[in-house]
Amino acid sequence: MDLAQDAARIQPGTPLVAWLHLVTRRTAIDAIRRESRRRPRKQAASEIAAMKPPSADWSRIEPLLDEALQTLDEPERCALLLRYF
Repeated sequence: MDLAQDAARIQPGTPLVAWLHLVTRRTAIDAIRRESRRRPRKQAASEIAAMKPPSADWSRIEPLLDEALQTLDEPERCALLLRYF
C-alpha cells in the first residue's frame, strides 16, 4: 500500500528493494511501539473491570448512596463527587 501511495515521491534511480526495506522496517517499528503501548492500557483496563462490582450489587447500593449524598452540605458533596466521580 505504501508503494502505491508514495510511488510518485520515490526519486528516480532509487533502488526499490532499499526503499521497500526501509518502509517495512519503519512499519514494523511502529507496530512494535503500538503493541508496547497497548499492553499496559489493556492490563489496566482489565484490572479496573475486575474491581467493578457486579451490576446487581450496584443497583442495591445506588439509591442508598444517592440518599446519603443528598444529606451532605454542598461543599462536602462536591468534594466527594469530584474525588470519586
